[in-house]
Amino acid sequence: MFGREAQRLCDKLKEAEGLDERRQAAHALVGSARNVGAFSLADIAMQIEQSEAPVAGRLKALEQSVQRTRDFIAETLSK
Repeated sequence: MFGREAQRLCDKLKEAEGLDERRQAAHALVGSARNVGAFSLADIAMQIEQSEAPVAGRLKALEQSVQRTRDFIAETLSK
């Protein structure tokens, strides 16, 4: 469930049209990630949430972190 939610929020961040929308999506992702122990993902999302500047580089890092987390979840569940 977290993997799908993280991807949905990441997509929402990429499509955010304003700073408030971006901050809301990032904030939701920070909380979700911390709840499941995905702290590096939460840290990147927090950087996005707190930034007033463009975050294209951080979004790329976030996408990669979401994918690594989803891969880890899939691998763990397949054992």
